[in-house]
Amino acid sequence: MSGSTDAGRLLVRIEATTAQLRQQLQAAEQQVAGTAAKIDTQLKQADKAFSRLEEASKATQQAVAGLASRLGPMGGALSALGSGGAAAAAGLAVLGAGLVQVARAG
Repeated sequence: MSGSTDAGRLLVRIEATTAQLRQQLQAAEQQVAGTAAKIDTQLKQADKAFSRLEEASKATQQAVAGLASRLGPMGGALSALGSGGAAAAAGLAVLGAGLVQVARAG
């Protein structure tokens, strides 16, 4: 009789532990889902920022090309340097803004 009582207690203990484990797994799943949603939102924001950067880069290239055509022979050097320099500066600005967002979120 003692053996069946011990087995019964062990079964109750296992069931309680399993229920606790299920609760913890459910809480973990909710946390993962929340984090995934935040990451998705941030990736969409980054995608929009890169789209804006692309548009700004195109506008800058057009402006540099227009200025280069007005400057004549000197314009070729400006065109080569200006596009790359403007793109690099814009890229650094986007990276800086992203770092600020990460710092605020963290």
